[in-house]
Amino acid sequence: MGRSRFARAPPTETMKLTPLVLAIGASACAVDAPDLATTDQAILQKKAVRLGGVGYVDTDAEFSKFWDGPFTISAWIDPEFAYGYYGPIFTSSKDASFWLGMGDYRLGSGGYKKVGCPVLSLKIDDQLLTYEVPELHKRLWNHLALVRTAPDQNGMVSYQVWVNGAQQFSFMYSKDGMPIGVNPDHTESLDADSEPGGWLRLGRNPKRDYQFYGLVDDVRVYDQALDPKALFVAGLNVDPDAKPIFAYGFDEDGDGSSYQAGYVLFEDAVRGEIDGSWFDQITYFDLPKFASPTQIDYQLPFPAGETWRVLQEFDEPGGSHNGFAAWSWDFVRAEDETIATIVSAPAEGRIYKVFETDIPTDGSSEGNGVRISHVPGWEASHLLHLFAFSFTEVFLQYQPTPMPDPDDPATWLDVQAGDEVGRVGPNAEHLHFAMQPGEDAKHTMPVAFVDYWASNDEGDTWYPVERGMPRKGQWLIRF
Repeated sequence: MGRSRFARAPPTETMKLTPLVLAIGASACAVDAPDLATTDQAILQKKAVRLGGVGYVDTDAEFSKFWDGPFTISAWIDPEFAYGYYGPIFTSSKDASFWLGMGDYRLGSGGYKKVGCPVLSLKIDDQLLTYEVPELHKRLWNHLALVRTAPDQNGMVSYQVWVNGAQQFSFMYSKDGMPIGVNPDHTESLDADSEPGGWLRLGRNPKRDYQFYGLVDDVRVYDQALDPKALFVAGLNVDPDAKPIFAYGFDEDGDGSSYQAGYVLFEDAVRGEIDGSWFDQITYFDLPKFASPTQIDYQLPFPAGETWRVLQEFDEPGGSHNGFAAWSWDFVRAEDETIATIVSAPAEGRIYKVFETDIPTDGSSEGNGVRISHVPGWEASHLLHLFAFSFTEVFLQYQPTPMPDPDDPATWLDVQAGDEVGRVGPNAEHLHFAMQPGEDAKHTMPVAFVDYWASNDEGDTWYPVERGMPRKGQWLIRF
């Protein structure tokens, strides 16, 4: 069958996948979870690829082998997050002309402090279509399939997207390249691209910093328009009457595919034994091999020894941390006054942008903040809702230093992990922290913190955390 190509060297550690399925963090609008009793449970015991950070898999499924005719692309997916931003699952290794994957949550019925459904986005040529998909479940195995029919007598083809054996949406595509009968929740026109070229890629679009986070397994490409319901019920994504032209099981000996793990810039797309605690570890207490890999380590953005609490966590459907802002945290002091408390840099870097003149009088939250470039072009942090002029007081110590200009790196200011950069403002009364995939990025990215204590019972019991993602209500102390 097919072979998978990865971008760099293989990781040195593997983790174990167990057949544990829990609907943690399911959508408030979701229908019943897929009945996995009707599927082959063996799928949950097989190896899978985990995608995150800037990880992707390039298969050897050439688009020229199937794109111009009827086809079916299907896979089992397990999204780590459901209320975030664009995350291509199927896309092209060459261009941005096609992708199917997670969509911008705020383009569906959900949004800022508004509960809604997960969404999928489908990019065909210059059209980006977004649809709500209540049947898509966070941290559960879901079956995803894209079907294209053969042209009819008028040259029309049908595209269909299926999740867990149920058709979610479909539309006809005319011979002049216009979708008909689309009726999406959101649509927009992007720059036109040529037809997909290169190979089928899993996880990341080559022209945009859009990333899928989660597990992918048993990818199949058929040169026929199949009934995905049969693939879902079969459990192993196999139609007994059809043979895939490409197949990727990510097993060493499962289906003849050749697979080796790898990463783009850091250990990321992990093959093999993925720790089942990812499914049931509600606390994210200590997942050093798994939680949101980044190129460098980040510590909590407040002084060591202080006790803070997570006011709002990441990927919240009814909060403000969703869509482009999904991977953010709001922190407050657990027992003491938060206003005017010190904020510190999470890692070494260069401060490239500072806002500190906002003094709101209408009760709104301060817009003052500090932005730090940690890995140029890849990772930058944003610390928001600071006291007016507290950067000048705390970091510059009132020295007459020019403020950094984002467009002039020569003016950026060096900072070390733990350096004090400001104070929490009096209006917002909390510190907002977010990581972004680059200095100019408009959306956030997942990040884990290292070396802290965490408590789920307001300080009665503390657990040391090597690397984790704090959850809402947890108390935290940085080492």
